[in-house]
Formats: sequence, structure tokens, C-alpha cells
Amino acid sequence: MNKIVFLDIDGVLTTRDTSYLTRNYSLNMENVERAKRLLDSTGAKLVWSTNWRGIKDGVWVHDGIETKSLFPIAKQLFKDYEFEVPMKRNHGYRKYVDIIEWLRENMWAWSDFAIIDDQGNQLLERFGENFFRTDFDVGLTDADVFSIEQYLKEE
Repeated sequence: MNKIVFLDIDGVLTTRDTSYLTRNYSLNMENVERAKRLLDSTGAKLVWSTNWRGIKDGVWVHDGIETKSLFPIAKQLFKDYEFEVPMKRNHGYRKYVDIIEWLRENMWAWSDFAIIDDQGNQLLERFGENFFRTDFDVGLTDADVFSIEQYLKEE
């Protein structure tokens, strides 16, 4: 059985300075390395829970600014960590539905899971201790990684 990490991109692998709100939209490589360290230390597999999975043509327009998706870049950087069964659906900002459906359809595949996202509300309500909220301004921190490691290493 696998431990699964559902990983978002914005506000986790990016920071406010590298977010879609800026013209400098890019992955923060320190946050990328933190996420890889987490996956290595826990042996967890990655399932992408980012809304970018469903953006047609990989371009999103917000307030008249076109933003190209970081999803293909992130997928390439994490290709060795991905679980073989990706999420099929994309309910947009109701990603908790995607996660519930994935967990139900793949019960054979996982023993425990963590969700890492900067947006809480619906996720936090439904997943409680499995949910780890990052700060949009800084993304994934060493303290976040430590907390998630401790949670996933508990037996």
C-alpha cells in the first residue's frame, strides 16, 4: 500500500513573488526541492490535485493577463514520483470532489494520504488531519515538510 500526497502548484510550489499574480510566474525551486525531499523521506507517491490539470491549452486568463500553465514543467520535474493512476476528473475549485473520487476509486492503492494546498475551506472541512495548508505568500516551508513527514510516518 502506498502513502499518497495530493499536491497543488499555486501557493505550494510557487510563492507570491512567483505566482500567477505576477509577470514572474514560475516554480520556486526551493519549494520544489522541499516537496521532493518530503516524497523521498516518506516514500509517498504524488497525485496532482492542481486546477491546472484541466486548463485547456495550458493558458489561463485572469484580469486580462494570460498565464501559461506550470503544470507541464512540474510534471517533468516530478515524473519519478507520480503514482500510476492520475486524477481523471477536474471539478475546478471543488477539487475536494476530485480527491474523494480518486480515493474511493483507488482504495486498493493507498494506506494513508496528505493533501497539500494553500486553499483550505472545503478541503479542510472534509479531510481534517490529512490536510496541510500552506501560505500562498511563501509556499511549502521546512516546517510544513516536517509536519507532513511526522504525520505520514505515524503508524
